[in-house]
Amino acid sequence: MKMIFSKKILSAVDKTKRIALAGLAKKNQKQQTYPIVKKDLLCIPRCPFCQSSRLKHLAEVSLISGLLFFRTSVCQNCVFVFRSISPSFAWFKKCWRMIDNGKLEVFNPEAEKYKKFRYQEYLAIVKKYLSRGSALEIGGGYGTGTKLFQQAGFDMEVIESEVSKARYIQEHLGIPVVDDDIFHFLNSTNKKYNLILFSNCLEHLDHPIAVMKKLKQILKPGGVVLVAVPILWDYVIWTDALYLTHKVNFSQEHLLALSVNSSFETLEMKNVPYVFDNSQEILLILRAAARPSPISLKLTSRQQKELVNEIAGLYHSKLPFSSKLVKNVIKYQVPHIDQFFQTVNLENKIIIPPHSQKGFIKIIPKYTKK
Repeated sequence: MKMIFSKKILSAVDKTKRIALAGLAKKNQKQQTYPIVKKDLLCIPRCPFCQSSRLKHLAEVSLISGLLFFRTSVCQNCVFVFRSISPSFAWFKKCWRMIDNGKLEVFNPEAEKYKKFRYQEYLAIVKKYLSRGSALEIGGGYGTGTKLFQQAGFDMEVIESEVSKARYIQEHLGIPVVDDDIFHFLNSTNKKYNLILFSNCLEHLDHPIAVMKKLKQILKPGGVVLVAVPILWDYVIWTDALYLTHKVNFSQEHLLALSVNSSFETLEMKNVPYVFDNSQEILLILRAAARPSPISLKLTSRQQKELVNEIAGLYHSKLPFSSKLVKNVIKYQVPHIDQFFQTVNLENKIIIPPHSQKGFIKIIPKYTKK
C-alpha cells in the first residue's frame, strides 16, 4: 500500500501555515483535539454571492465516524468559491475557549513581524486619504497593525473574536475591544468611524456578503474602508480543502463586484505581497458611493464551464500523488480535528491515496497501522 509521508506533504503547505506549525512545535504543547457534531455545522445550500443553487462540490472532509464536516463548492453560475458545509462561528468560539490559557502572550512573534510589514504599507496607502480620526479594525489579531495605526494618530477600536487575542489587545496594548462578533456589532451599534480596517478577515466570516452590505452604516461621511483578502488564483492548492478558517475564496472580480453591490466605490486597488513568499493579497480602498449602481457578474456558458474546471484543477494542484487517482469530488477522511487552519497537523501524518476514484484520501497519524 502506497503511503505519502509528512515531508512531502508539508512541501505543499504554504508559508503562513508552516509558520504556525513552527510556533506550535516551539511551545511543545500536548496535542489538542476538537470534537465536532452535526449541530456544530453551518450548511449553505445556495451561492452566497448570487443565490444560485447550481453548485459543483469540489472537496469534502469527513471524520472516520462518517460525519461530513467540511465541503468546498463552486457556484456554476457566478463561479464563487465557498464552504457549503463548515464548522460554525459558535464552534470556533467554543474551541478558542478550550485553548485559552489566560496568559498575555503572542502565539507566534515571527508571524507578527510579517504582519507589521504589511500594515506599514497599509498605513502609507491610507495616509493618502486620511491622516487621523476614529478607526475600527475588524479582526485585530494580536493588535500588531492596530498599534501601528494608533501610533500614527488614529483613535483605534477593535473587534476580535478569539478571547486570548482580545484580552492581549485590551489589557496589554490598552486598545478597546468593542465586540467579538462583527455581525452582532453591525446590528447593535450607533458608532461611526473615519476608517475601517478589514484585512485578511472577510474570508473568515460565516456571512461575509451580509457583513459587507452593512459596513457602510458605520462609516462617517468622507470615511474610507481598507479591505484586503488573499487572491484565489494565487494561493489555492489541494491543502485549501482542509483550511477550516477560510469560509470563502475571493477572486478580484468577486471582491470588486461585492464592493459595488455594497454601495462603495473603489478609490484605489493594489496587490500587496505577503512578504514571506510569492503570494499576494488584493487591497481595495473604498468610500461610500454617491450613487450606488449594483452590478452582476455575467458569464457565458462556456466561460462558466471553463472557470469551474480551472478552479476544480486548483484543488488537485500539488497533490502528493497522481491526481488521476481522484475523480470529481476529492474526499478526505481524518481521525479528528487537531488544527484550526489545516484540520489536522500534517507534520505528523501520512496520506494514503484512494483505492478507487470515488474512495477517500485517508490522513492518519504516522504510527497508526492500517
